[in-house]
Amino acid sequence: MEKTGQFKISLEQFIDSFPEAIYAKDTQSGEIVLANKAYTRGTNLKSALGLKDEKFIKDKEELEFILKTEEDIKSKVKVAYDILEKITINGHTRLNSTTKAPLTDNKGKATHILGISRDISGRFDHYKMLFHSFQGCCFISTKYGGGRWEEINKEGCRMFGWGNDIVNFKKRAKVIDFYENDDQRKNFITDIEKKGYVKNYDMRLKRKNGKLFDARVTASVRRNEETKEVIGFHGIIQDVTEQKEAERALRRKLENLKCSLTKEIQEHIRVFLQDELIASMPSIGTLEEIDKKIYFLLIKRKTNKEIAEILDMNHRTVEHYRKRVYDELIINPKGGRRQLSNLLEFAKRNGHV
Repeated sequence: MEKTGQFKISLEQFIDSFPEAIYAKDTQSGEIVLANKAYTRGTNLKSALGLKDEKFIKDKEELEFILKTEEDIKSKVKVAYDILEKITINGHTRLNSTTKAPLTDNKGKATHILGISRDISGRFDHYKMLFHSFQGCCFISTKYGGGRWEEINKEGCRMFGWGNDIVNFKKRAKVIDFYENDDQRKNFITDIEKKGYVKNYDMRLKRKNGKLFDARVTASVRRNEETKEVIGFHGIIQDVTEQKEAERALRRKLENLKCSLTKEIQEHIRVFLQDELIASMPSIGTLEEIDKKIYFLLIKRKTNKEIAEILDMNHRTVEHYRKRVYDELIINPKGGRRQLSNLLEFAKRNGHV
């Protein structure tokens, strides 16, 4: 540290001037050995010196997260930046953004952990307002152990059939319970981990009562900062059941319309193939009735499959009549092989096309 000779300030004055909580912990005992005024105010105690986190942090998960983070800093002798710590004291929860660094002895061993925390609850409250007012499911979940819901909004809780009971939903429900089946879960995890995200991903999910609904998911992976391993997901889920039902109904109507039009077209073709039309083609008078119909469809460039559907016969029968028409009408074909191009030349010469 550098300062001019005229500037005088004690360490106590310096750290007490900050609105952020500044503190130091002994790595062996876990006791607070230094705390500025902001830290002490945050604990609602007259003095924090000599105390451990267990004294004022009663939530087990919050405490375990803090202790695990500090154990990593101690063992790796590494600074941890902008850690999000949720801390509940006397029923009041706040969110801190904390940076922690190890203080080492001459052997490089961490003897103390220094920390500086800023209360960002105001920003977090704004985020919570947006989170819970979203018209759809907003969620944050873990990947392993069946998946734990770390956060979910009221709309999401209702979507999965739990009403407004977010507390019990987060405690008792697991992500794996709401997939349609195991294969669907495996496919989703494979797809989202491949790109790191999914957008408008269609799935069938289950409500608490087992009833399936159509869902559309947009989400991203959450990774461990050091190992980059995927540890969970966060995103939104929309219930699109009504939209999907409407799409399915429309497809059914279109399919019915297609079948109806196909029958009408077939009927019109049968009308075209009446004797009056065939009689207007004297050059094919030697053909039998069925051969004439085959000829007419061939020069309309219909395939064997289409002809089979129109005349209600199988593919082999159509091929049999095709050969009969070729043999009857095509004389001395070019190249010695009778084919459709020869038949079209015949039809053109006789004014049939």
